[in-house]
Amino acid sequence: MARFISEEVIVQQDSEGSFVAFQWRNQIYRIIEVLSDYRRVDFKSRWWLRRHQRRLVIRTDEGRFFELYAERRGLWILYRELDDPFQG
Repeated sequence: MARFISEEVIVQQDSEGSFVAFQWRNQIYRIIEVLSDYRRVDFKSRWWLRRHQRRLVIRTDEGRFFELYAERRGLWILYRELDDPFQG
């Protein structure tokens, strides 16, 4: 069962733009894999009101799975912690 979080985090990228870590509640979580990276646009709104989001599903070095998103202004939100998608 996913756990809703919805808190601001600081996302770190390396010089090539790869995601390497995020900081949440004063703890650093190392990103070892990006499982999903996509953009979402709200086309139902008028063009000047549309929300643009970049969404990531990542796995940390501790084996935890999280979904994060960023609005166009660059603020990252830790949306939720996910169950292990590889366990049946």
